[in-house]
Amino acid sequence: MTLQQARRKRDEARAELTDGFDPVEARRLKRLEAEHAAKTTFGLAASEYIEKMEREGNPAATLKNARWFLELLGGIAKRPITDITPHELLDTLKRVERKGHHETAVRLRSFAGRVFRYGFATLRTERNPAEILRGALIVPRVKHHAAIVEPMKVGELLRAIEDYKGRPETLYALRIAPHVFLRPGELRQAKWNEIDFVDKVWRVPAERMKMKQPHAVPLSRQVVYLLQELRSLPRTSEYLFPARYMTQRPLAHGERDRVRAAYHRGAHWEERVRMAQWWSDYLDQLRVGGAR
Repeated sequence: MTLQQARRKRDEARAELTDGFDPVEARRLKRLEAEHAAKTTFGLAASEYIEKMEREGNPAATLKNARWFLELLGGIAKRPITDITPHELLDTLKRVERKGHHETAVRLRSFAGRVFRYGFATLRTERNPAEILRGALIVPRVKHHAAIVEPMKVGELLRAIEDYKGRPETLYALRIAPHVFLRPGELRQAKWNEIDFVDKVWRVPAERMKMKQPHAVPLSRQVVYLLQELRSLPRTSEYLFPARYMTQRPLAHGERDRVRAAYHRGAHWEERVRMAQWWSDYLDQLRVGGAR
């Protein structure tokens, strides 16, 4: 810079100060804005949002899906959240859609929208490109799972289960499942401390239930008998159906007490007990080929 240029810059700075403008402060603010922009990428906002979901007690499966969605959005993860355009997001979603993953693409757009809303709530962006893209993706057709609704077919299934030649634990799980109306995950993770052979009730803790409420399952004579047979198998585990090669720690007494404290029978218990026994008796009739 020449001396003449330096004097001109000096005069310009003096004029700006006279007008109430501080060039030093302006440079400081510009630097802070640049640092803030570097910290407000979509990926960082999404990670914070997932951490918030975890602190709010969302199920592990939900958190796992959210982290997977963030991986799928890796193309925009390093971009400042304010700079991402609808076209850019749509291109990412369409790449997933073109692979035939229509439902994933729809759920991915929804997740991105929640991240942008979080970014708006934390003063990082004023736009939500995902909202503009509503209707831009192929909506997957709902597929109904196969179901057995004919009593005769139910009997055939029950007899087929009895012919199963695999692991004993698997056989007992298949035998018990039709009687107790529990989801596969709730049954698979069942622990012996949840079974009350005296009161004939299965107390499922809240953390394993979809609605996060403790659940009590009345046990019919048939289920109690199957559980007693299962318990007599030569193995040691806190789980009813342990993994083949997994060594699990025993449940502490304090945890067991909390499970019991969370349980309450609620309304219509006696009716539920009678219904459970009727249902098990009916399944037995179907299994031997009767009550068609």
